This record gives sequence, structure tokens and C-alpha cells, in this order.
Amino acid sequence: MMRGVVLAVFLVGCGNDSPQENGHDAFVPPADAIDGNPTMCTALAGTANVTVTGATTAVFARLDAGGTLQAGPVAVATAPVSLALLFTAADPLSQNEAECCQGHSTCCTLDGVVVTSVGLPSGSELGAHPVMIDRFDSSFSISGTLTITSFSNPFDHAPGRIAGSISSSGTQVSGTFDNAFCAAILSVTI
Repeated sequence: MMRGVVLAVFLVGCGNDSPQENGHDAFVPPADAIDGNPTMCTALAGTANVTVTGATTAVFARLDAGGTLQAGPVAVATAPVSLALLFTAADPLSQNEAECCQGHSTCCTLDGVVVTSVGLPSGSELGAHPVMIDRFDSSFSISGTLTITSFSNPFDHAPGRIAGSISSSGTQVSGTFDNAFCAAILSVTI
């Protein structure tokens, strides 16, 4: 009798898990959870192509996307989202490094730019938005335009995704990007 129960459990556990054949959505874990470290962001080269031209020229090929859901004491998926997009050549990027570099602190030893937006109302993320563009080393802070062409809210459909372009005048910053959000640099206000 015991062998029959074990065999039945084994057969149930070996069912077809293909989302196309069983009708269920496929679960894809966030990229930063695959390696088991929720405090790190990893971004493949090519997730960004952002060029900074000024006294020197730098190209950043990686995007680590983060942000804050401005929910207040009651979290709702329709709350505005403030974005923090970090463009760098460094990989992986730890949560501490991201915080240092966003805050223009001397603890940031990396090169890159951070693009920050004010709260984007839910449902209006696509399109052009005013942003601030800051060099990690505080050598410039300029206004620019973030044009989002594809957006999946990471607080509603994890891991979420963002794609689009960035541009500015003055110290020239321009380029494109496309990557999933990194859980290590997402937060919710309370």
C-alpha cells in the first residue's frame, strides 16, 4: 500500500509543467534572484547604450533599474512610481553600491549616471517625462528627457521591465535601454 502512495505522488509530481500545455502562466524569477543573492543587481552588457559627452566621453552598456512605489501607509499597485535608473559598466552592482552612487557619496567608486524621475502616475508611464541626470561622481547634474516605450510595473508584475531612451542638452547624455528591474533597488514608501 505504501508503494502505491509513493508512486502516485511521484506521478503527480512528474506532470507536464509547460505553460503552453497546462494553461498556467510561466513563473520566471527576477534575474537577481536566480543567483540567490537579493542584494545584488546583474545586468547583461547591451541592456543599455548610453553615451555621456563632455570633457571626456564615456559609454555605459548596463542598466540597473530601480525605483520607489509611492504608496503611503496602504500599498496599492496604482500608486505613482519614482524611477532610479543606473547606467554603468560595472557588474554586478550591490545594493550598497547603488545607494552610494545614487546619493553622490564618496563611497561610490564606480563611473556612471543615475536618471531619476518624480512619481509617474500609474497608467501614464509610457511617453516622455522630465528627469534629472546625475554623474555618480557629482561632476554634473542636468535635466533631461526620459522617453519610455515599454513599461511593466515591477510592483504589479515582478520583475517588471522598462525600455526607452534618454536625452539631454548641455553635457550631452543620450542613448537607449531595455532591461528588467532589480529587486535590490526597489522600495515602497510607507
